[in-house]
Amino acid sequence: MTHPKREFGRSAQLQVARRYFGVERPEFGDLLGGVRPNTVQSWESGRDPIPSTIWSEIDRLYARFESEVEELVVSVADQAGDRIRVRVWRAKSDHCATPQWWQRVVAEAMRRDPRIEPVYPEDDKDD
Repeated sequence: MTHPKREFGRSAQLQVARRYFGVERPEFGDLLGGVRPNTVQSWESGRDPIPSTIWSEIDRLYARFESEVEELVVSVADQAGDRIRVRVWRAKSDHCATPQWWQRVVAEAMRRDPRIEPVYPEDDKDD
């Protein structure tokens, strides 16, 4: 079995990527395919080298993020009204396995279409 090359010196890049996606270490580890939160922490602190294979996973996450934002913006583009409610969740649920990620997607979509209004399910009632 060949082990992936490991690198030091890119811990800031890793942490900035995680923060860009708006997720904490546990969710980031899940998004990276099941990396333990303490492993993510050791990479971010610079204590342990980062496997070079992680960068292709992060590139995949950037592409996925952009795709989800664009999909949301397109899905609301033809809707009428000053406000378009989009549900977000506080914690993992049957409806949303990665709530922090989804909140960040909605936040970016709001930048592109200011009619988007995030709302928790319990607050999603007609005015």
